[in-house]
Amino acid sequence: MEKSKDSLTKELVTTGALLTAFAPLERVKNLMQNQNAIIKLGRLSKPYNGICDCFATTIRHEGFFSLWRGNTAYLIAHLSVQSRKDIEWSRVGFVSFAAPQLLFYPFLYAGTRLSTDVKKTISYTVGNRQFNGVMMSSEKP
Repeated sequence: MEKSKDSLTKELVTTGALLTAFAPLERVKNLMQNQNAIIKLGRLSKPYNGICDCFATTIRHEGFFSLWRGNTAYLIAHLSVQSRKDIEWSRVGFVSFAAPQLLFYPFLYAGTRLSTDVKKTISYTVGNRQFNGVMMSSEKP
């Protein structure tokens, strides 16, 4: 059964709103999962003492709106894949499903890299992130 254009639009808007609403939890989850690597990179001075400490530290050092860092890349990837769910599973259907997966996986990767990119909390200096956005890096390797 084919969905109407209005129904698909409503579904995409709802999904986007939910992803944006839960973006702070996604960022904190990524920070908690990757804190050992962030410490090894010298961007975090000590491990987080839990979820509340991670929220508080992130807001204190980077600001409230940094909790949505990387959300745009996640939205692009998830909404693009979401809009392709109702395809028919044939050879053509498989190709039309697999192509967006391959094309938008880099956005998921970029979203994860952006969400785990914290300001250096050791020196407390402003503006020394590793990445500025999906396409730009602010530091030289």
